[in-house]
Amino acid sequence: MGGDGLRYGMSFHRVGAPEGIVSELVYVQELWRKRAEVAQECADELGELGFSLGSVVSRNYFGSGCVEGAELYRRLRDVVAAGAAELTRLGQRASVVSSVALSAVNRIESADDSSADDVG
Repeated sequence: MGGDGLRYGMSFHRVGAPEGIVSELVYVQELWRKRAEVAQECADELGELGFSLGSVVSRNYFGSGCVEGAELYRRLRDVVAAGAAELTRLGQRASVVSSVALSAVNRIESADDSSADDVG
C-alpha cells in the first residue's frame, strides 16, 4: 500500500474524510477487485486445462496386443487422470478465492458506508 496514490485512476472524496484515507480505501478496494478477477481467470484456465488434459491419451498407441504396451497405457491414463483431476480441483479452489475476494470488497464498502453514516 505504501501511500503511493491510486493506481487505477479512480478517485472520490467523502465529505469529512481526509484525502489520504479515502485514496487508500479506494486503492485497497481495487486491489481486492483485481485479486478476484485474477483468481477467476485462474479458475477458468485451470478448468480448461484439466478438461484438455483429460483427453490427451484417448487410445492405446503402445500396442494393444503387447502386455507392456497395455500396462504402460493404463499407467499413463492413471497419471493423466490424476493430473486432470488436480487441475480441476485447483480451478475450483481459485474460484473460491475469487468469491472470498469479492466478499472482502463488499465488506470494505459496507464498513465504509456504515462509518460514513456515523460521521455524516
